[in-house]
Amino acid sequence: MNNHTMLSTLLAVLYHESGRVSVQTGATLVHSVGQAKPFTEWCDLRQEARMGRERTAQELLRRFEFTPIPAGLEPTTPAIDNLAEAIHECERPAIERGWTVIVLDPPRPWIPFSELPEVAKTGRRNQAQFFLSRFDVIAIAGA
Repeated sequence: MNNHTMLSTLLAVLYHESGRVSVQTGATLVHSVGQAKPFTEWCDLRQEARMGRERTAQELLRRFEFTPIPAGLEPTTPAIDNLAEAIHECERPAIERGWTVIVLDPPRPWIPFSELPEVAKTGRRNQAQFFLSRFDVIAIAGA
């Protein structure tokens, strides 16, 4: 496994973990449509969901650099909001392919961040908070 593949896989696992709090607190799109299930551990994901997580991680790595930061630094609200929207955009290819942990019934097209129910926006903000409390996330110029 080359370093880029390993980094992508590690970020995919972290990306999946970043959704744990949102699933546990009911802050996801699937909760807003009444199709939620308990959090699925990485080792229990179906292959398509893993592929979706890895595809999202690859897009995040294309757009951002992640540098570990000391514990205890709190991210700003604008930083959380910006990364939350970017995370949502990076997951678009996986959503459009149905490579998600929960496939909605009936399937739904990708929804722009601005049109998400507030509960789903909160879930994305939780994910952004997860990353920003661990990493300095810097946008790559031109990405």
